[in-house]
Formats: sequence, structure tokens, C-alpha cells
Amino acid sequence: MRKVEPLFTALEGYNTWFTGLRREQSKSRIHLEPAADFKLPSGKVLRKISPLAEWSTRDVWQYMKQHEIPRLPLYERAIPALGASRARRCR
Repeated sequence: MRKVEPLFTALEGYNTWFTGLRREQSKSRIHLEPAADFKLPSGKVLRKISPLAEWSTRDVWQYMKQHEIPRLPLYERAIPALGASRARRCR
């Protein structure tokens, strides 16, 4: 409710949605396509682009190292994803 509804409302003004989702992140994303149509609750259809869909965690870390992208401080504190940890607590 606090995450998805505002996102879908904001997407109403666009025709394309770029995400950083990857297939290996969860079982529910295993069939994630690099590009697919996505229907909002309003019925509007937009193009959802997931350029990292086929990337592994190793690919991400290698890219970060190659391009000297600093890691977020949360990773240093062993907190990989706030949304994921919150979702586990809410189940």
C-alpha cells in the first residue's frame, strides 16, 4: 500500500518504466523479461524495461568494481535491502 500504490500513481504519467529488478532476486521474479507490457490497476498499459533481468549478483559486483561505483553504507552494515527486511518482518 505505501510502496506500490504511490508508485503506480506516479507511473500514470509515463509510457515506459525502467526497473533494476533481476531474476535471481526472488522466486517471484524468475520469469522476469527484459522488456514486457505492464498493466496498471487503472488499466493503462506501459512498457516495463528491466535491463538487469539476466544479471547475477556477481555481475552487479563486477560492474561496480569495474566502474568504481562505491557500495552503499548499508551493505557495510550487512543490511542489503531495507524493503526485503521489512517484508520479512511483516509476514
